[in-house]
Amino acid sequence: MCLCLLAIAQRYLRQRLEQAKACVPNQLGKATRTPTIRWIFQLFEGVHLM
Repeated sequence: MCLCLLAIAQRYLRQRLEQAKACVPNQLGKATRTPTIRWIFQLFEGVHLM
């Protein structure tokens, strides 16, 4: 079930990036419109709540 939710989240993210014609940086710093959801979670790894 978790894998299905991650796949749905990744699909949703890619659709929204396509609609907005936006890109996110990948691990090498190049712009990409097809990031993995794992990479997006890693981008938010440094965000902490106080």
